[in-house]
This record gives sequence, structure tokens and C-alpha cells, in this order.
Amino acid sequence: MKLVEIKECLRNQVWKNKDDNSLYEIDFVDNGDVVATNDFEENFRIELAEEIFIRKFELIGFLNITHKLENNKLAEIPRKEFEVDDVFVYTEYDGSPSYYSLHEITKDGEFLLISDNDDKVLSGVYADTLLEEGLLKCGILGVEFEWKNDKLINER
Repeated sequence: MKLVEIKECLRNQVWKNKDDNSLYEIDFVDNGDVVATNDFEENFRIELAEEIFIRKFELIGFLNITHKLENNKLAEIPRKEFEVDDVFVYTEYDGSPSYYSLHEITKDGEFLLISDNDDKVLSGVYADTLLEEGLLKCGILGVEFEWKNDKLINER
């Protein structure tokens, strides 16, 4: 299994318009077209080809993971500095990236991180040592990253 970046539009993703910072939730994707609803204007929908949508918008979240509906508006769900399902990147000596997902935080505050590189596991890592170890937070599992079987990686 590999941690791979999600590079497609999916239902319930939250995207920010790069021009005016307005938020959109994707309603559905059909035959390469994206239909999304604007957060601030009731029933304002857009329909764009997926490739144009990805150029004009930035993926910032996913409904019920990073955002929720509150009074028919998108509201950010508060997150701690580090939470289970956070994804970290580590640059190896040869410059290649290795990705880790935060699998567990113990009662003592130790992190258990699982790598997609040879199934390495890092345990006994604390929040204050993440930067010392060279691990940088780069996303959230289910929002910007997903686990994918090695055989399926090049299919999308």
C-alpha cells in the first residue's frame, strides 16, 4: 500500500476559489464535469470541466472531516495541531519523499506513524521531536491523501 495524493474531484470535497476565496462543496462529478455549490450564495452552482476546476480552485477540505454544515454554511471543524490521520512527509537522503500517516497518539503523547515505504513504523515519536526528525505535516488522510494498493496507483 502507498499513500498517494488525491488529484481528482470527489463528492463532498471542499474547494476554495483562488480568485475570490469563496468556498464550494462538490455535489457530484459526471463525465469529467464538476458540479459544485457556493457556500455563501443560496443555490449558486457552477459546472466546469474537472481540469479547469482543478486549475481555478484549491482543495482545502472534506465534509465531516475538516468542514461541517452550520446554518446552511460551511464551517471549519477545529483541529488540534496533530491528530490521527495527519500525513507527514520526510525527505530521504537521496531527495525522494517518504510519507507517513499518524495512526495513533497514546495517552502519554507518543505518536505511532505508519510509512508507505517498506512498511516502516515509527513509534515513540513526540510532537516536539517531529520537526527534529525532519517530518513535516503535509495533509490529512481522506482529504489530500489516500491509501492505495500498489497495483492501482497508475490507474487514475
